[in-house]
Amino acid sequence: MGEDRSSGAHKCRLQYGSPVRLNPVVLARRSVAIVVCAAAFTACAQSISVTSMAQDGDPELWSDFRNKQNADRLPLKFDSGQTANSISSPASVVPVIRDGAYTFLPSGPGTAASYYQGRTRNVVHRVRVRFAFRSGLTTGGRMAIAILHEQQEGFVVPSMAAHVVVGPEDWSYGVIDPAPDNDPTPQAVGSRLQSVGSGKFDTPLSMDGSSEHQLNLVLDGNTAHLEIDGQQMPPITDPRIGDPDYVGSYVFFETYFTAGDTDNRTRFFDVAAW
Repeated sequence: MGEDRSSGAHKCRLQYGSPVRLNPVVLARRSVAIVVCAAAFTACAQSISVTSMAQDGDPELWSDFRNKQNADRLPLKFDSGQTANSISSPASVVPVIRDGAYTFLPSGPGTAASYYQGRTRNVVHRVRVRFAFRSGLTTGGRMAIAILHEQQEGFVVPSMAAHVVVGPEDWSYGVIDPAPDNDPTPQAVGSRLQSVGSGKFDTPLSMDGSSEHQLNLVLDGNTAHLEIDGQQMPPITDPRIGDPDYVGSYVFFETYFTAGDTDNRTRFFDVAAW
């Protein structure tokens, strides 16, 4: 991520002398050089744009859990001052702060999830989280972030321009379509969640409970740029990513379990959005 941004231009500089008659071989070589230069410039420009957007400005919403005391509930406000909303399933178990991290500790088997939600003044285009996984007997635990069109009330799920899920071995990017007006159970996401990108890591993420992983998400028009531990995933383009009916000023940070108390657990060290 610290590459010389001008190297592509220097490597691709072509020197021309006074006008001469070039034979076809020379012309072909110069044509290839121009094509290579253009490709290098495009790749470099894409890298610069993703990196600069991910670091552009200061987060509007953020919390750092590292220095917080252990607590049986999450704070009612983010460190940046916005009201925070916690949701969990099952509702009898709530997300907590343990050893400098926001986490969730299901008490039994089965699917479980917790959400820490907030709102910014403007539409969210950038999200950053630093987190760790702690191993369990099973590996169905996931970390997720989302950019929502409206606040999630309980488990009535609104449309979303971004729903990013990361596990120890893979990641996925989805959008959630608006619920039909006549949908009697809008909380049942079902086919409304549409996967538009996914991949596997060459090396699984550590699950030692303390090794810090970082995710950066940037929405740029209809394209989402996702970076995990400094590695850029292929850009994801879908018209819904920039659609006013999907984007919004709400964001949540989620821990999810497939098998409940035996799954690996997510530990959020800090979260940010702007």
